[in-house]
Amino acid sequence: MTFISDWKETMRFFAVRLARRYDQTLQKRPLLIQCMTAGTLSALGDIVAQQVFEKPEMHDFGRTLKMTCFGFFYYAPLISKWMVLAEKLFPGRSPASLTRKIIIDQTIISSGLTICFLLINEGIN
Repeated sequence: MTFISDWKETMRFFAVRLARRYDQTLQKRPLLIQCMTAGTLSALGDIVAQQVFEKPEMHDFGRTLKMTCFGFFYYAPLISKWMVLAEKLFPGRSPASLTRKIIIDQTIISSGLTICFLLINEGIN
């Protein structure tokens, strides 16, 4: 019983330290950390898609690299800049402001990003 509670406390300690370090680095270099995060999550998403859902005989590392690059070089910089612009266009956190941001994001920004992603992806293939 003591081992498990000690282990949980140790894991909690490291998780809190990691979260603090991430936040500190994010404050210092926001775009770089956002790009690294998006690239990592894109890679993990592709790995899960291939290994859990598609289950190919061989993992397509080229595809994983491509998705990582999309997250790092395409998605994160554009979304980062969009969030800054959205806050300037619709400042505040009122329900009306948030609604405007969501509508613009879901109708224009997300659609545009998806269309460009598909076009770029098709051009690469």
